[in-house]
Amino acid sequence: MLQLLRAAKATAALDGRDFVLPDDVVSVAESVLAHRIILDRKAAGAGETPHSVIRGILSRLPVNQDPVNSPAPPAGLRRNH
Repeated sequence: MLQLLRAAKATAALDGRDFVLPDDVVSVAESVLAHRIILDRKAAGAGETPHSVIRGILSRLPVNQDPVNSPAPPAGLRRNH
């Protein structure tokens, strides 16, 4: 998970931000995590791939697409601007 955080921070930095958005995490998650997925025979036989498993998980996560109008983060998790 540390590498996922580092990759998301790098993505944010390349976009000129000093904070990470959920979209930054989503954009790198597949590349960072896919090599950690080991499929069982049933999943492999059904045509699943590690990448498709990650995409399926990400598609079910609620990600706020509007960071400007998002609610304030909980205490202790405030963004540093």
